[in-house]
Amino acid sequence: MSFPEKLKYLRESNNHTQQALADLLGVRKSSISNYETGRSYPKRMVLLKLAQIYNVPPASFLETEEPIPVASPNKFVDPIKKVFVYKSFADCLLNEATSPEYCMSLPTELIGNGEYKAFVSPSGSIVIVDAASSPTPGDTVFALSSAGKIIYGKYTTSSSSAAIISKYVDDKEETEVFDIKKDKITVLAIAVKTFGDIRS
Repeated sequence: MSFPEKLKYLRESNNHTQQALADLLGVRKSSISNYETGRSYPKRMVLLKLAQIYNVPPASFLETEEPIPVASPNKFVDPIKKVFVYKSFADCLLNEATSPEYCMSLPTELIGNGEYKAFVSPSGSIVIVDAASSPTPGDTVFALSSAGKIIYGKYTTSSSSAAIISKYVDDKEETEVFDIKKDKITVLAIAVKTFGDIRS
């Protein structure tokens, strides 16, 4: 279901007129009309307000296929053109038994270039990751410390070591440098595409 279709469905299901929704969002009625006809796409803050108004996750406004049944997560899914979206980084790469929330189409530039997974970040953005490739300097990586902390930040190398310069540890804002060998860091995945900022 496309974003315009989803928006119209949610608005009508909640008995909102275009004007009523515009008032709730603080935008013009013509903006709602443009969203529903696909002439324009709302800014991130408007999407977050929409998610609050209709009590849905912000990620649900991305163009996706219908939710996939939990009992059969691989049904009808072509892994070359689709990606599973999990509700968190931990569910995506650490909890192998967890079922994905839904499946979405891969961006055109990623089709056929690998096998990807995706998760919803704490800010509501979708992050597509590649868990099979090795990182190169400058990549944003997701890693696990020997203490079990989830780390994400920039991967960097020097003549003697490789490190992650991380601004976020277990979703807390902490600027810290982790030496991969010394601190026993396991790089789990590389971010290859983000829809919105990883952090708000």
